[in-house]
Parts: sequence; structure tokens; C-alpha cells
Amino acid sequence: MLKKISGFSLIEVMIVIAIIAILIATALPSYQKYTKRAHYMEVIQATAPLKLAVVECYEIMSDLSGCVSGAHGIPNANHNMSATLVNTNEVLANGVIHIIPNNKYGITQKQDYFLTPKASKAGLTWHSSGGGVQAGYSH
Repeated sequence: MLKKISGFSLIEVMIVIAIIAILIATALPSYQKYTKRAHYMEVIQATAPLKLAVVECYEIMSDLSGCVSGAHGIPNANHNMSATLVNTNEVLANGVIHIIPNNKYGITQKQDYFLTPKASKAGLTWHSSGGGVQAGYSH
């Protein structure tokens, strides 16, 4: 009497493992970029109080030339802030906000973030640039 053998053959198991490996290989880079973008939001959020200060400076002075760190109500530049992802936040000439991240979570200091204000009749509009924008972490 022949006994019926049940279960998966070696070929079937190898095919399933190959399919899972292909799925992981395609999903992992997307997941890594997603997590970097999520962490980079901390850099972007660090601009919020500085944006508010630059807007107030512009409203008072009607000009962006004097809107720099430490002047006209804009906070002083902060450097070497190791507790967060943000290393440096400062307001440069003409109200340009510059954020440099710490080397954490796969984000490097070369992936900095600039916000440049432009005066219009409706107020200020902002343009983002820098290494983080080029890397696709922000737009």
C-alpha cells in the first residue's frame, strides 16, 4: 500500500522565498526614504518660529534687509544643538532662514534647508532650497 505524501516540495518553498526576497528588495529603499523624510520634518518644523519672527520684522520695517539673527526681534542663531536633529538654525541676510541638521537617521549636514522670503503685496512668500530639497525630503 502506497502512502500519500503531503506538504510542499523544495521547489515550491524556494519559489515563495524568492518572491518574498524580491518584494523586500523593492520595498526597503522606499521605506528608508520614507523614514528619512519623516525625520527631516523636524528640520522643516524648526523654521516655524523663525518664519514668524521674519514676518514680524518685515511688517515692522517694511524691508527684509535688516531681518537677521539677533536683530529686530529675531532670535539669535543657535549652534551645536545636539539633543535634536537640528544642529544650527539662523536667519541670514534678507531674512533667509538656514537650518543645518545633525548627522542622524541617515541625514547629513550637507542636507541643509533654506527658506528664502520674497516680498509681495500679499505679504511674504517662501521658497525652499538646499541639500534636503535636492535629496527629495522636502519641496
